[in-house]
Amino acid sequence: MNYAQINSGVQYKKNNHNKQVIGYFTNWDAWKGISGIVPKSGYNQLNIDYSQYTILNWSFLGVAKDGSLHSGDLRNKQIYQAAAVQEPGPMFWDDIYSSYDLWLLYGDLDIIHYLPEDLDKQTSSPQYYVWQKYGYKGKGSGWTNTQTGASGNYPVSVPKQNSSAKGVLELAHANGCKMMVSIGGWSMSKHFPTVAADATKRARLAADCKKLIAMGFDGIDIDWEFPGAEGMNFTGTPPDYKNFTLLMQDIRNAIGPGKLLTAAFAQTSQRLSGFEWAKLDQTMDYFNIMSYDYGGGWSDVANHNSPLYDYPESESGSGYSWDGIYKALKSFGVNMSKVCMGTGFYGRGVVTQGNAALGAKTVKQNVNVQPDGPVTTASDFTNWPTDTWDGTPNYSAVIKKIQEEAWTKQWDDNAKVPYATKGKYFLSYDDERSVELKAAYINEHKLAGTIIWQIWGDMTNITSPTSQVAGGKFASSPQTKSALVNKLNEVFAKGTTTSGGVNPPSLPANQSPIIVFTSPDAGITLKTTSVTATANVSDPDGTVSKVEFYLNGSLKKTVTSAPYTSSLSTLVAGKNEILLKAFDNGGATTTAKLEIDYSSTVVEDPNPGGGGTTGGSGSVTPPGSNDLTYILTKELYEEMFPYRNGTAQQGANWVRTSDFFSYDKLKDAISKMSNIQVKMERRCATGAYRVTRIDKVNHVEKIIREDADFKNSNAAILTEYVDYGDFCNSGSSDVRKRELMAFLANIAHETTGGWPTAPGGKFAWGLYFKEEVGYTSSSTGGYVDSGNTLYPPTAGKSYHGRGPIQLSWNYNYGQMSEFLYGDKTILLKNPEKVAEDGSLSFQTAIWFWMTPQQPKPSCHDIMIGKWVPTSADKSKGLIPGFGATINVINGGIECGSGAQLEQVTDRIGHYDKFTQIVKVSKALDGTNSTTGLNCSNMKDFQLDYNECKGLPGGGSEPAAPGSSEHCGLLEWSATKVYNGGDKIFYDGNTYEAAYWTQGNQPSTNNGNSGQPWKNKTICSGSGTSGGGVVVPPAQTTNINPIVGITSPSNGSALSALPLTVTATASDADGTISKVEIYLNGSLINTATSAPYSAYLTALTAGSNTIMAKAFDNSGGNASATVSVTYTTATSGGNTGAGGECQGVDSWSSAKVYNTGDKARDGDIIYKANYWTQNNKPSENQGSGKPWTVVSKCDGTIDASAYGETKACAGKQILVWKTGTAYDKAGTEVFYNGNVYKSKYWTQGNTPGSSDPWTLVGPCN
Repeated sequence: MNYAQINSGVQYKKNNHNKQVIGYFTNWDAWKGISGIVPKSGYNQLNIDYSQYTILNWSFLGVAKDGSLHSGDLRNKQIYQAAAVQEPGPMFWDDIYSSYDLWLLYGDLDIIHYLPEDLDKQTSSPQYYVWQKYGYKGKGSGWTNTQTGASGNYPVSVPKQNSSAKGVLELAHANGCKMMVSIGGWSMSKHFPTVAADATKRARLAADCKKLIAMGFDGIDIDWEFPGAEGMNFTGTPPDYKNFTLLMQDIRNAIGPGKLLTAAFAQTSQRLSGFEWAKLDQTMDYFNIMSYDYGGGWSDVANHNSPLYDYPESESGSGYSWDGIYKALKSFGVNMSKVCMGTGFYGRGVVTQGNAALGAKTVKQNVNVQPDGPVTTASDFTNWPTDTWDGTPNYSAVIKKIQEEAWTKQWDDNAKVPYATKGKYFLSYDDERSVELKAAYINEHKLAGTIIWQIWGDMTNITSPTSQVAGGKFASSPQTKSALVNKLNEVFAKGTTTSGGVNPPSLPANQSPIIVFTSPDAGITLKTTSVTATANVSDPDGTVSKVEFYLNGSLKKTVTSAPYTSSLSTLVAGKNEILLKAFDNGGATTTAKLEIDYSSTVVEDPNPGGGGTTGGSGSVTPPGSNDLTYILTKELYEEMFPYRNGTAQQGANWVRTSDFFSYDKLKDAISKMSNIQVKMERRCATGAYRVTRIDKVNHVEKIIREDADFKNSNAAILTEYVDYGDFCNSGSSDVRKRELMAFLANIAHETTGGWPTAPGGKFAWGLYFKEEVGYTSSSTGGYVDSGNTLYPPTAGKSYHGRGPIQLSWNYNYGQMSEFLYGDKTILLKNPEKVAEDGSLSFQTAIWFWMTPQQPKPSCHDIMIGKWVPTSADKSKGLIPGFGATINVINGGIECGSGAQLEQVTDRIGHYDKFTQIVKVSKALDGTNSTTGLNCSNMKDFQLDYNECKGLPGGGSEPAAPGSSEHCGLLEWSATKVYNGGDKIFYDGNTYEAAYWTQGNQPSTNNGNSGQPWKNKTICSGSGTSGGGVVVPPAQTTNINPIVGITSPSNGSALSALPLTVTATASDADGTISKVEIYLNGSLINTATSAPYSAYLTALTAGSNTIMAKAFDNSGGNASATVSVTYTTATSGGNTGAGGECQGVDSWSSAKVYNTGDKARDGDIIYKANYWTQNNKPSENQGSGKPWTVVSKCDGTIDASAYGETKACAGKQILVWKTGTAYDKAGTEVFYNGNVYKSKYWTQGNTPGSSDPWTLVGPCN
């Protein structure tokens, strides 16, 4: 029999549509055997209908503390504890008796106990394939692998020759399905924040990803739960979002462009708004949204697990649904064609007060579950037991239960999902009807597809008939059916939408070719009548068939292959249009054009100032020009940037072969920028502008920006002139030097190619990169905001980071172009010019440095001392100095976390070096004080609502609701969309949006966790005061919460564990946001709702301090402590649950034990070697059996289980045996006259000659 795949006989398959159907392949489910649901080991690769899936995600590998990846079977079961860490381990566990990893990955295995050392020469040996195909042969008493360099002890496992039971990698690829690896998950994400923040650890993780690709996997899926938010055993911080981007970029660089890179994202807008979506769009293939787990055991009322639409009974309010998260993602500018929504093939059961109903209050209990540890939950463990379902049954179990028991099945027509009730038990789940609607929603909104948690969930008809294969390791069930995934493929294939219409499925549309002019430059003036036009032309999904060259509408030449170039003549006096038209093999076309001038007498200098007198070099000499040489010589510039762009290694030396960022180009940029001045008019207490560009040479003025809110407001106008000739040209020589060093330090960081051991040192590599790593001048589609109508992108252009300040996005290129040229289209059409012209590149950085971005001041004003912080600024830690320039450039990404981030340290390192080179002080007061040098305690700049006070006509005009201003804020409108952070006025108060919201009245939807509005503040005067001046929001004093510990009482003497700590908390003027419980200074648990408790399984002998710390919704906090004394149980003999047995439950014949689980049988602790049930440990321990002895309850080793002992120093020491596994760190053994102690688990490693053992001393 050939166990190739399940053919469920359905009509519609993945080949009938272009949607992604991505299923999670959970390796731990292979252990399961559930009566009437699945036979033992039935959830395996042989029972999958691969025709229904485009991608499978092996789930999960975990992340260890050093960034390496490890098998999920090696997860630290205590990882939920605050101090617990995950040690490194193999990515796939080769212990074939304790893990299914190799069985699932490779199928049936040959288990080899001996190989000849010369196997590579024994071509006729039946074992020859083991060396020929996999590289194994004998070495001493063990084996070595000539392909990988690895070695070890027997047994060793390889895929069995000619077996019909193949592994998932082979089966997936044979059936047109991609196989990826998912990393992290709920219980193995703890180390993601520290790994992603550390370049060395990121590199370690990326290197393991590269190994996975080499093994045959098609891509990597990152399941970090959750960046910037609370996970199972950690709390994220804002820098996580930036570090997530860096991690994805490192992985992409490691695995290459041809492999898949995806990630699983949370299902709420609060957890998604901080991501750098535009950058991720350049790196990732799909954004997988876990649009389930909206309601469950944590909920205070019975809610849906995965509602399609919002519904009135939701305790979280609007936005907590498929439709809600779709709208939020759109508002964040996410590329929706990459979004895969999450479909749950499972349900969630809860217990309610009284009869179960949607919206009924739940009843919670304190329990200890894996992997979470101690939790407070309303999960229904009666119908869905912890050892099998943990309150979250598969769809197959749900429909069986509903059919066989007295459950009432119901349908919520608001949420468009089913649910079922029985007495006090409530169950939310998805069925064929709701899945059909969700697939139609994906069609209608043109999303990428769906992810499925998890593929075993909808498998039915799997129990019989079956056959045992792979030596009884797997149950093969060829009659398996999968109704839900079948329904998804059917709807995708038909193209059905939620309105009942049809979007016919189609293959991806042919993409048009891309044209990028390389010469001539747009806008140049020539005095010859001919010009050579050259372009780079490519096609993203095919080939270029031809390119036509036109001059002033006349076809001049047709080129059918690269290089695409043509000599064009004859130019006419004045403007000439060059147009290129490219054709691809699919018939699509693209045109690109530029204009040049012809004049027989005048050669214009194409500088941003638009004029001026020209010297012999052709550069403009502007009035009042400053000279860089007065504050920085060329020699000192060389000292600062010895390895700048154009430097390459030739043998042992580094040689500069070109000089994009030369000293002369910086001088030229400063000179050209000095021709420009802008008049910036702004309505007070707003960010509404009118900007006028002034050509200082030709004295021409042009309005280049006028915001609608500027025209429609009556607020007083504040006017500021920005003269770009003031760059490093204001104040004393030291002020000018200091400003230049701050500028150069920041751009050096943005463009550095340095590393700690780099030649010349880490800070000698500034200006090494001229555009964002991962992009080139021919890149297309990067950083495109296609919805920006003011600065619309040009098709086929990339607006990725270019230049010293990494100018990014089409709207910034457009603004820059307006300021420099008075014409926004020049750089919108030709963004690549920033990476082609060194002078222009420097000009973009000077423009950014000099231009204020309300509410931020300009970096120039900060460094020359012109910016004076208000009292509100100071309260946010905003003070003048180099640190404030970092805040202007990168805000919360690098600042305000309380810790000095690596990026900030790098900026300061450059600044420190540069100021020493030019011999100028670092601080603005002329000293080298470190005050103001970093930005770790600086919050974001905020609009000053007081700035209108006392200004003539400073108020705002009366207007309709939704547009009138109160306290400097617009009035709330029921029809307007608000995103997280938006502030409004309503009914005498100001509010801040917590996340995407529309139509939710602030006065009734604020304050509590999960509601869309927060930070309610009284708006004194509710509008305008005399004279129409805007009244600022009133300042209120927050009252701190009250907290107390109710159990245990202070001074308690304890001798038994576990211990439940309970606390109470209340807040007089708000709500409790969370309560943290600490033991001896270590955080044990964070509770976000009552009851506030923690479950302690260990205490220190003697005195222990327990603290509860409560936080309110305004950031106030208070704490309470108690002291308790703990005395351990008496050692020796049968200590019951004392000593080592603390927290280890007695063995139960009804309980399922997985690999690594511990149980107590009598006074001995045992560890499960693999999945086991109803096998008494004392009767089933030893080699090849399900249990291994760990120790007695008094901590001693049970010698009868391990064998022979030796008397050393008055106590019995185990005699080391090569075949014995020593499971407990600290185990002492006798060998060759000495006593050794184990560092960790070991088997077959000889004491005295291998790392796992430490010498204690001679046996006396």
